[in-house]
Amino acid sequence: MPYTINMKKLFFLCLVFSAAFVAYTAGPVQTTVQENALSWGLECGISFESEKAGGDTYKGFYVAPGLAIHGAYFKQDKSFGFFMNGFVLFPAYLSLKENGHKTDDKRSDFDLMMQFGFLFGPAYRYAINDRWELNCGLGLDISMTMADANNINIVDSYFGSIKVNSSQTSMIFGIGGDISFKFHFSDEFFLSTGSTFVWGFSSYSSWSASYSNSGYTMSISKSGWDKHYNMFSIRPYICFGISIYSKTESRLGKAP
Repeated sequence: MPYTINMKKLFFLCLVFSAAFVAYTAGPVQTTVQENALSWGLECGISFESEKAGGDTYKGFYVAPGLAIHGAYFKQDKSFGFFMNGFVLFPAYLSLKENGHKTDDKRSDFDLMMQFGFLFGPAYRYAINDRWELNCGLGLDISMTMADANNINIVDSYFGSIKVNSSQTSMIFGIGGDISFKFHFSDEFFLSTGSTFVWGFSSYSSWSASYSNSGYTMSISKSGWDKHYNMFSIRPYICFGISIYSKTESRLGKAP
């Protein structure tokens, strides 16, 4: 049931982002023609992260498929503009290690695990020919990871069998780049394929857990900046998009 609820929120956020972008292109009268692109598609994140805390080293590896929604803005015939890449991913595989030893945590232990965020900044484009175009971008990446695990059984040497419920949210800050090839199969529509590359250098996490054993329950929580945090992520994608050209009005396809 959690996935159903969050998928509804996901599609709602995608619609809001799309509506806001289209509304922007239909804004006040422009003195020059704007070229706007909006696209939706599939994305898969492959992430490596590490953290050092209290003499211990933690490493994680994630594979997370999901959805992408991208927007870009240029002035007509200009090579430089602005881009924003948004994503929502659901990790399907994870591997966690503590001091080089793999932990017992696995994807099936989590009732919900989700990553979402966006990369935005200046963009550059180069027209290879009338149909093909190379796009590049560099900017700030902000993402969030949420993970909830319920009724996980842990065997403790003192308390015996313990049931654990835990929840963690991490906000990750970094820089990233995007490179893609865009194929315009008409003036209105295009396909794009490429990848985002991100280095996350700072993370703020909040974590809470409750333990129950023989009717006794104990709860703990903590939050703060993660020390010596690093994350590298590759997110290849393929998208279908529309081109919106506007000056005094917005329209699909090139301006007359």
